[in-house]
Amino acid sequence: MKIFVLPVPPTPDKSTTDPKLAPKYTTPVALTRSRAASGIQTLFTGRLLFTQSSFTSPNDVFIIRGLKRWEADIEQNESPVPFTGQVEQITRFTENSLKGKDLSAGEEFWFKGADDKNVQGWVLKPKGWKAGEKKKWPVALLIHGGRPDLSSSRGEGVLLTRF
Repeated sequence: MKIFVLPVPPTPDKSTTDPKLAPKYTTPVALTRSRAASGIQTLFTGRLLFTQSSFTSPNDVFIIRGLKRWEADIEQNESPVPFTGQVEQITRFTENSLKGKDLSAGEEFWFKGADDKNVQGWVLKPKGWKAGEKKKWPVALLIHGGRPDLSSSRGEGVLLTRF
């Protein structure tokens, strides 16, 4: 899950079911681009606190600062304004425990599913996997979850899909 911003337009002069809005009010802008974000909390003075996790790291706490300046830039433009601020990691709970671990970062892929819907998937390559090698690897296929302890570090590939 990523964090996006969609500015709230000003209150219109009259009520309408089909308002004409500038693109900045209809185009979400990404604040995060990698990892899965959760636990989002807005803080005073234009900050956003949240956790992020990935296949290689459990949840840590992150902060985005300077959103008030960015909001001022948005108000000055009719088009969406890309977010150029920084996402700062403020905790490293498992950094020492994960040192030396060879965890797969995963590779995202997409395919067409039922009713021509886009389906997201991830491949976690097993420890020791090398491109072009003719070796066969066992693969676990996870649809809607699976064993919570499943990991590509045990010598098996993992294929996850989100239906």
